[in-house]
Amino acid sequence: MGLNATTMDQRKVMLTTDFNQSVTGLPLLMTETHQVLDQSVPASIQPGQPAPPLSPELSDLIAPIVVVPQAPFPYVIHAPAPVVITFNLTTDHPLKWILTLINETPGGSIDLTNGIPGAVTVVPSGGTWSSPTQTVVVTFTPPFLAGLGVGKKDLFLTGVSRRGLSGHDSATIMVSA
Repeated sequence: MGLNATTMDQRKVMLTTDFNQSVTGLPLLMTETHQVLDQSVPASIQPGQPAPPLSPELSDLIAPIVVVPQAPFPYVIHAPAPVVITFNLTTDHPLKWILTLINETPGGSIDLTNGIPGAVTVVPSGGTWSSPTQTVVVTFTPPFLAGLGVGKKDLFLTGVSRRGLSGHDSATIMVSA
């Protein structure tokens, strides 16, 4: 993504625009807990001249909006029909999206951004997000869901803006015997 590639004096540094993920693939919100002294200059500025304005991408302080139309109840799998879930994403300066399945029973997570051939179809796949609005459709086959075992599964889609801000929504799938 490039946002975490900032260095100062040949040392890696974190910016407030950095997007960080946990081992599950879900976003982490990091907050400074110690005093920070920043004597860096964001750009070359001639003496007596004002700093250049930030680009529109970095001036954007609104996190992406991700919405999945909620079913009146969680999806319950006990019939041989595919489960289809649609996510809608919106932001002025899109960068990428990440699709993660959290399997609460027995535990674990799966990155589904690219889908799984023959098991999970994601359209479009790959996580590239280039227009202000995007629709992502996820289709699960019954054998794949049955293979995850009985219990609660949460499907999270996280949208990331060029500023590094993120927003997400989730759908719950209950797999029964």
